[in-house]
Amino acid sequence: MRDTWHHPDAPLGGTGLLLMGGGARTAYQAGVVAAIGELIDGGPASPFDKIAGTSAGAVNGAFLAANSGRWPAASSELADLWRELTPGRVYSTEWLNWYLHGARWVSWLAVPRLMRSRPESLLDNAPLVETLHELIDPAAIEAGLAAGTLDYFAVTASSYTSGRHVTFYRSGRELRPWVRPGRVAVAARIGVDHLVASAALPFVFAPVPLPIDGGVEYFGDGTMRQLAPLSPLIQAGATRILAIGVGPGQRAGLFDSGPGQPGTDPGKPTLAQIAGHALASIMFDALPADIEQLQRANEALALIPPELKDAFPFRPVEVLAISPSRPIEELALAHVSDLPSRVRAFLRTFGGTEQNGMALASYLMFEPSFTADLIALGRADALRRAAEIRAFFGLPEDATRTPALFPRSAAGGT
Repeated sequence: MRDTWHHPDAPLGGTGLLLMGGGARTAYQAGVVAAIGELIDGGPASPFDKIAGTSAGAVNGAFLAANSGRWPAASSELADLWRELTPGRVYSTEWLNWYLHGARWVSWLAVPRLMRSRPESLLDNAPLVETLHELIDPAAIEAGLAAGTLDYFAVTASSYTSGRHVTFYRSGRELRPWVRPGRVAVAARIGVDHLVASAALPFVFAPVPLPIDGGVEYFGDGTMRQLAPLSPLIQAGATRILAIGVGPGQRAGLFDSGPGQPGTDPGKPTLAQIAGHALASIMFDALPADIEQLQRANEALALIPPELKDAFPFRPVEVLAISPSRPIEELALAHVSDLPSRVRAFLRTFGGTEQNGMALASYLMFEPSFTADLIALGRADALRRAAEIRAFFGLPEDATRTPALFPRSAAGGT
């Protein structure tokens, strides 16, 4: 039996929100959450008492956790924050900074012996640190845990030092850490450094040092080696999980010319296409596979006679997964010209502005025009599944009026 079915300290019950990672792509989650805020308006307390996030999904999760007593206002405010975000608030777009970072990479690749130090990353994400300090108040997360509007918050990151996948968590009750092969849980007061570490895309942003086990390890994006994304919430006792994924499409940007067509030659892949494929492999979205295993376990548990179920430390977990109904790469292609000129010029050098390079570009495209379209797509996808969402929360189908599918122009178009 899988390891994620029981934690002896965790009382059963509660609803978890799982937010997967994906750079700028995670603006889609803000649209889904905004729609849920319109559908589920049961007062100021969040319908999610447990929240777990990875990469940029951890940032979304931290904002919701810090505003757990302000539902549904926080659900719409998250979308507003994404609409106002720009590349310059995530990574430096200054010419000098780009030149120095690029020159260091070129010099190191050409004559590494002459370099006093190796380059740490392709981009400088110091602006992201400042932005997170402005938007996220770690003390508010602690206040939510103390007030009972939040029961549990977790952030995942991958250690370059030990190779472990680490879940840093904070709980409003006693919850002992757990250890599994290749992954561990660590109780910690979660701050901005944990969010920056979880969102540090490999090669793109520098690793972040975090204290762990009495020492320090360097961490990168939590999507790397994330084999069991549902585990942190199930370990916390959640019996219902709403998961929002933003993983690349099957062909990671090859949405126009299908493979294997007779008499066609799609041409050699560009460096950006290869990089996008590699990034999609490194940051493989394990959510569908984890949900499939969960469903099989639920089916097996259903076969256990009622008189024996109390003897088993396992219980079924309901999962509702929402993911983009359109390839995000298609939306990115329509907005690549909106990127700052120096970013666009950088991507163009290795095919990153072409159709087949959109998988890579979509992670870095923190453009309001692009994120607004992602928000609109997320909201539309959620509202189309309004009946499922209401059923998930145990509400009658006519509990609230279904909002208009395409409300205001500020949300962008799909």
